Amino acid sequence: MNYKNWLKNKNLSENTIRIYLLYVSKFNEYLDNKKPTKKIISNYIRFLNSKGNSANTISLHYSVILLYLKFSKLNKLREECKDIKLPSKQKIFRKTISLEEFEDIKNNVDINNWYKERNYLIFVFCFTTGIRISEINCVKKNLIIDNKLKIRGKGNKIRIIYIPEYTLNLLKKWKFNSINIKRNKRKLSYKQLNKIIQNITYKLFGKKILPHDLRRSYATNLLRKGINIKVISDLLGHENISTTSKYLYFSENEIIKELKKIW
Repeated sequence: MNYKNWLKNKNLSENTIRIYLLYVSKFNEYLDNKKPTKKIISNYIRFLNSKGNSANTISLHYSVILLYLKFSKLNKLREECKDIKLPSKQKIFRKTISLEEFEDIKNNVDINNWYKERNYLIFVFCFTTGIRISEINCVKKNLIIDNKLKIRGKGNKIRIIYIPEYTLNLLKKWKFNSINIKRNKRKLSYKQLNKIIQNITYKLFGKKILPHDLRRSYATNLLRKGINIKVISDLLGHENISTTSKYLYFSENEIIKELKKIW
């Protein structure tokens, strides 16, 4: 089995597979037909750092290499490489959309043609359900029962998506069964979906939001409303709460406001 098919069997998104293949290709180019060793991999990490890559990007390269070693059955080398020192990650303040911002635009949205309606529906569905953009193909109106949609997500895991009334009403007005659709009835690519989300959020909120930031907004807004983090973790389809905690974002003003409650 080749590496691409091996990744597909892990039920990774098309975009994730594309990135993994690209990073493995760059690593193999660096190897230049040499057999991988811990020293070479350590040097590669330093090489990436010297080229100005961010700590987060280097960390992803490193994770991809470890996964590739697992595929190549180089398990001993993989274990040896687990103590390679990586550049320290910096705290990144992500953009999010609050429920208040969303309420402000709901009654003034221009959806006077089918593609504007589709774009707004895709944005609203992601924002109000926390679905991954790679899972948007699973959204079929005929599969929704009692505001719930069962989907097969990352890692081939089944979970339930709960759909709010506002989003459900938009879906009922939508004339197609799927929301991921073009004029020619084909599916939108990840790149096209990404562009749609960035364009519509900039138009509505004055800031370009990535699809994954809508998922982050969903998690943060639930926590702001007092929802237990374990419940949020289940809704997002995370196995560990530690993964969920990385999705939660609070601005400096919100942090100060919470501290004032104590001091």
